[in-house]
Amino acid sequence: MKLLPLSENLFYLPHEAERDRPLLGYVRGTRLALAVDAGYSAAHADAFAAALRAQNLPPPDLTLLTHWHLDHSLGLSHIHGLSLATKAACAALEALAVQARDPGWFAARRRDDPFFALEYREAASAPRVRAADIAFDGPLRLDLGGVAAEIFPLPSPHSADSAALFLPGESALFLGDAPSVDFSDPGQATEENLEALIAALQRFPPCTCLLSHCAPLPLSELLDYLRTEARQALKTR
Repeated sequence: MKLLPLSENLFYLPHEAERDRPLLGYVRGTRLALAVDAGYSAAHADAFAAALRAQNLPPPDLTLLTHWHLDHSLGLSHIHGLSLATKAACAALEALAVQARDPGWFAARRRDDPFFALEYREAASAPRVRAADIAFDGPLRLDLGGVAAEIFPLPSPHSADSAALFLPGESALFLGDAPSVDFSDPGQATEENLEALIAALQRFPPCTCLLSHCAPLPLSELLDYLRTEARQALKTR
């Protein structure tokens, strides 16, 4: 797949529904380049690196994980540069690394998760699971060189360790899976967490939202969805 531009500084590799691969983002400054999410596997991370090379873009110096879930984090061992994630995401990945050392973990994942089975159909062994290099628990402000980047934890009905990236100069907001209400974690998929996310998003100016498993969309459209369909889904589950 090709890297798609949103501006001269902002690009993304689209999501792949067949394997449930998430969108991967890329922000270029004059001093540093920042990626969003590490990918589902070494192959996914390598595809992202190849897409960058095809457009003569330098590899990322930093990679932000939006949350710990496998499709976002299992490429960590194959990225360029340093990675960062919330402290909660790093703790979850450290626990997952222990599970993944069990000889039966890899076979069980391939048996029970069709997307994982497809992503790893040619793999001879389990992927290496590791936490990010840098853990944070509050907002971060980065100057990438002419591009300001604001990173912060975000309330979410999807995963408690969620982080977001706002690029004020690009009017773009990376949210990962934070707006998703998929009930994979019933304790997290609550009306309270959804309302907290809506309140957080209402503070942003009009911008383009980049979510992991759909095309970019305006913030106003995302908020309309959260206030209607997402609220209804939680009330009727």
